[in-house]
Amino acid sequence: MKKILVPALVSALILSACGSSQSASSSSSNAQSISGFDKYTWGMSDEDIKKSDSNLHEIDTGIDGLTALTGDGSIYNIPATVTYCFGSDGLETIAYETTASMSDDDYEKLCDSFIDLYGQASVSKDSTGWGKCSLWTDSDKDYAYVSQMDEVVISEHDSKYTDNAADTLNEFHEIDLKSELG
Repeated sequence: MKKILVPALVSALILSACGSSQSASSSSSNAQSISGFDKYTWGMSDEDIKKSDSNLHEIDTGIDGLTALTGDGSIYNIPATVTYCFGSDGLETIAYETTASMSDDDYEKLCDSFIDLYGQASVSKDSTGWGKCSLWTDSDKDYAYVSQMDEVVISEHDSKYTDNAADTLNEFHEIDLKSELG
């Protein structure tokens, strides 16, 4: 079932993450840096992001010290709501919530694209009800994950968003993000 993005709370994006697993694979951190995504890098200002996308509007995240811009967008031509989260040092998390349930083909397309960017996933889990999920980490402890349910998150390790991501990945996927980050 498709979750609805609740603009008042960015952490609602995380609640739509993946389910528990039937199988898992794990490897060490990837050598490729997760220093942002697409044309965006950690530390960019909200003004810089607004310059490249005038469709964005501010939302209240409900997380102290975390502001956000959100709007309609896409990730690899898959329609999505995109949310850019900013801490005191600028951009620290990018979250995409697909506007329709993610098909197996879309999930594989996103995972293949992330493999091209970041190497093999650190953890990949099959679904027992919520969809597959794959997690990438790097030596800086930044991370990205693709949830087949409807979500893609790319984040800097010390983002205020990380606790929410860790709770959700653990609850729905039995992925211990904090352990994976070391």
